[in-house]
Amino acid sequence: QKLDDQQKQTQQRLNNAEKLTSLLGSEQVRWTEDSKTLGIKLDNLVGDVFLSAACISYYGPFTGVWRNECVKGWMERMR
Repeated sequence: QKLDDQQKQTQQRLNNAEKLTSLLGSEQVRWTEDSKTLGIKLDNLVGDVFLSAACISYYGPFTGVWRNECVKGWMERMR
């Protein structure tokens, strides 16, 4: 009886290990994709901060048409 219990417990542990390995494999794919996305966002960070600061500075005193032209020009230069 004791041997049967140990065999069942060992089989359950193997099944759980297989499930965990499978789930972690799919997580690696997601983590790799997230890492690439974060790298792109990091590369764009300086430009995003520049555009944010420029917009805050220029949105108040100028007309909407002129602000839109400025932002369009800044974005073209940042690419």
